[in-house]
Amino acid sequence: MTIRILRYVYLLLTIAIAMASCGGRQEIGPYCLACIRDGRTTCFTVDGWEALPEDEKHRYGILGVAVPDSSGGYFAVGLHDSGSEGFIDWTRAQELYAGKLPTLSQARRMAACHREINAAIKAFGGDADPEWLYWTAAGADSATAWYVDMNYGLVGTNVRCNTSRIRPVSSVPLP
Repeated sequence: MTIRILRYVYLLLTIAIAMASCGGRQEIGPYCLACIRDGRTTCFTVDGWEALPEDEKHRYGILGVAVPDSSGGYFAVGLHDSGSEGFIDWTRAQELYAGKLPTLSQARRMAACHREINAAIKAFGGDADPEWLYWTAAGADSATAWYVDMNYGLVGTNVRCNTSRIRPVSSVPLP
């Protein structure tokens, strides 16, 4: 009984520390790990996430690295890209990842803070090498589409038949 109580107290303290490290509230903070559990969004710093017991981590749905958007909300950048599927052209990316590709606005934000996002992806156990070109959801014209370069922090266009990778994004429901 005492061990069960101590474990519960440890869990509560761990969650409190994790929340405090992102401002002391259950709000999303930039470049924290955005997770969802029981319909509530929670943010973890690297230390807070690592301190969480493994069996507790599995109770959270990982959204990704929280990135502030232009509307005052957040979107989550996935910890893993399409590396297992290799490089795909823009049309195929649209077919496979409809609704999960970054908008042009999100791509510009990703480019502006590419170093922070890449560091957070690595720190939270995501891809070891996130510095690639990633397709966006936005076509530029009938032959080209927009991409975000997470190595140099650029947004540009490329011919749609060329291949690139996918870094999925999702919305972050604010608490």
